[in-house]
Amino acid sequence: YSEAEQEIPDLSSRIASVDAGDPSPFIDSEFFQSQSSTAGVYKAVNCADGFDVDSPEDSEAHLADILAAAPRFGQVNEGIRCDLWPGEIKGLPELDTAGAPTLLVVGNTLDPATPYESAIELDQLLDDSVLLTFDGSGHTIVGSDACINAFALDYMANLVAPPSGTVC
Repeated sequence: YSEAEQEIPDLSSRIASVDAGDPSPFIDSEFFQSQSSTAGVYKAVNCADGFDVDSPEDSEAHLADILAAAPRFGQVNEGIRCDLWPGEIKGLPELDTAGAPTLLVVGNTLDPATPYESAIELDQLLDDSVLLTFDGSGHTIVGSDACINAFALDYMANLVAPPSGTVC
C-alpha cells in the first residue's frame, strides 16, 4: 500500500532471496502476516459486493489470469474463491445521489489495492460527481500529496469540486 519508491528496495532484496532459494523474507515479513490476517474480511467484502468469480470455472480462469500476469507471485494469491464463500452475494446497491451536492471521487492511477478503473466506474455511477486523479502510486492519496490536498480540503470545507478532468 505504500508508494513504490519506498517499497522497491526492500521488495528487490526479498525477490533476490527467493531467487537464491530462501523464501523466508516473505514468509516472516510483517507485510505477509498483516495481509493474511485480513484475508477473511477482504474475501467477505469482495464476494458480498458481487466479485465476478462465482463458479469453480470462473475461479480457475481468474487464477490463470493472475498466473499469466504475475507468474512469480500468482502462486501465493489463489484469487478470490467466491464460489466457496458461504454468505449471500448481493452485488452493489443501486445508487441514488439525486439532490446531493457534487460528489468528489479521488483515484490513484497506480493504487495497488483499489484499481483506478473503480474510481472511473464510481464517478460514472453517481448522478453529479467529479473525478480527481492522482497520477502515481500509493493506496489512498488524500493527506499525502499537496496538489490533491488543496482540492480535497477545498471540497471538504466549501463543497467546491475541482474542474472535471483535474490530474495531480
